[in-house]
Amino acid sequence: MSRVAVVSVLLLSSALSVGCSGSSSRNPGSTGAGESDPELVMSGMVMTEVRPSGVRYRLDADRATYALAGKTVTASGITFALREQAGEVRVTAPAVTWDVEAQSAAFPGGCEAGYPGGYSARVQVAGLDLRDRVFSAFGPATFSGPGFTVDGADLVWRWREGKADLKQPKSVIAPGAIPARKRG
Repeated sequence: MSRVAVVSVLLLSSALSVGCSGSSSRNPGSTGAGESDPELVMSGMVMTEVRPSGVRYRLDADRATYALAGKTVTASGITFALREQAGEVRVTAPAVTWDVEAQSAAFPGGCEAGYPGGYSARVQVAGLDLRDRVFSAFGPATFSGPGFTVDGADLVWRWREGKADLKQPKSVIAPGAIPARKRG
């Protein structure tokens, strides 16, 4: 087994279909004519992965397909959660492709990400590097936090470092949300 330890797969509904041959995905590296990757197809699932380092990821999905040989999960109606020291980072999206071995996730239909303390991002297309904890958005993006909202493009959010870069920023500051300073 690989370094990846999948701790649990909990099926939240009774619909489960396991296809070990003849599934629709094809592995270009497979041997034999017409052979395809074994897949697990699940409706309503929660998958928790614990890396050997102790890092934990959780994927909740309405529907998911796990390609066993390719170690990828393609899912729809998802919430992806990452446990961090400051709390849980949550990403909600209509769809995700998670490469378990490469520790990366792609959100081709856009997503919303939230970080403890009231920080969030809303984007149209994004990728997530789980090793380095970097959230990258391609195209229009909105980044907000306590008292501010910034619209721009091509967001790169390094939440572990507390940094966010955004091209073409246009900011809106909500005066009521920022603590007032006392004047002498």
